[in-house]
Amino acid sequence: MHRAIRCYKKKVKEQGDQLDEPVIDQKYDGKIISIKPHGAIVEFKSGFVGYLNKHHLNWERTKILTKTNLQVGDKIKVKIIKFKPIAIKYILSHRILLPKPISKKKNRKLSKR
Repeated sequence: MHRAIRCYKKKVKEQGDQLDEPVIDQKYDGKIISIKPHGAIVEFKSGFVGYLNKHHLNWERTKILTKTNLQVGDKIKVKIIKFKPIAIKYILSHRILLPKPISKKKNRKLSKR
């Protein structure tokens, strides 16, 4: 079990129902605390932890997250897209906050007209 999840469980026991839970579809400023090949663990809202999959990082395809320019300690804006209560894990996305690029197929269709 990840250290941050243990801290979260301890915080829940201490504060009980008074704990201010993060809300799905809300934006938060986060900090990367761990990088794995397929995603990153992000701490946000002073002690909450979420998982940022490599597919939710940006609109471009990323094969392995460790080859990107992300490093432990970097600040990143994220949005909560899902909560898994059994694992006490928030699923995060950074891609949702970025403007969607125009695809090459759409550019070809527009240029033919």
